[in-house]
Amino acid sequence: MAKKKETNPFIRIILLVVGYLIIYLGIRFLLVDLLHIDRNITRVIAYIAILIYLFTLIKKWKLTHIFKWNTKAFIKGLIVGSLFLIVSIINAVTALHGTKGSPLQSPGYIIFWILVYLIGAGFIEEVFARGIIINLIKEKYKFTNKKNIVIAIITSGVVFGSMHLMNIISKGTVPIGQMLVTTGMGIAFATIYIRSKSLWSTVILHGLWDICVGLDSIFFIVEEEAATKLSMPMEIAAGTVFILLYSLYSAFLLRKKKIKECYEK
Repeated sequence: MAKKKETNPFIRIILLVVGYLIIYLGIRFLLVDLLHIDRNITRVIAYIAILIYLFTLIKKWKLTHIFKWNTKAFIKGLIVGSLFLIVSIINAVTALHGTKGSPLQSPGYIIFWILVYLIGAGFIEEVFARGIIINLIKEKYKFTNKKNIVIAIITSGVVFGSMHLMNIISKGTVPIGQMLVTTGMGIAFATIYIRSKSLWSTVILHGLWDICVGLDSIFFIVEEEAATKLSMPMEIAAGTVFILLYSLYSAFLLRKKKIKECYEK
């Protein structure tokens, strides 16, 4: 019997991305633009639909092992990604600066947005960009050399960053700066995941990062300040700097003494 030909992982990744975009943008167009349903309710519905979609593909592609819990690996991931823990604390302090005396949001509001960041940014985005994408590549191109590992890391980062172009809908302009910054973050998160082999560590690191950035608006009723608008060249320059910094961080995590931790046994 002839051996069944394997689907190229990059074809699956393209299908994964297209499906994600159709679900997210389709639900937003239907509920917000046509039916004028509240954006927060729409977000919850979109997250549920995307979770069903991702879990369907995970089962179909036999990737359920990405959810395996390993306490040692989880702690290792937090240690390897300690830079994000440190910067998250700095982000939290910065976000809360100037909120003294501001009234608290309602408990329901606080819980809702914490869950949005943990489930939306933390869980869904990590399952999508790290759990599925990296393991699809790993199945085809075994992690027995640095080249294959770097290909997986860059792919994960670029797809993750590019997906943030969806924010053009809410911002009205192409968020090129955000795309570049999140590409760098995606590269770093991918490296942490491959080093630790714990998806749960990047889920927590990612979720905490997003929560800490918006901590002021989650816990307090604060007046929105007018955002400083950077010119396109400045956005590109700033984003490029962040990509370089995150890439250097990733290179440090993949240094000669540690790269063998990423190899398949």
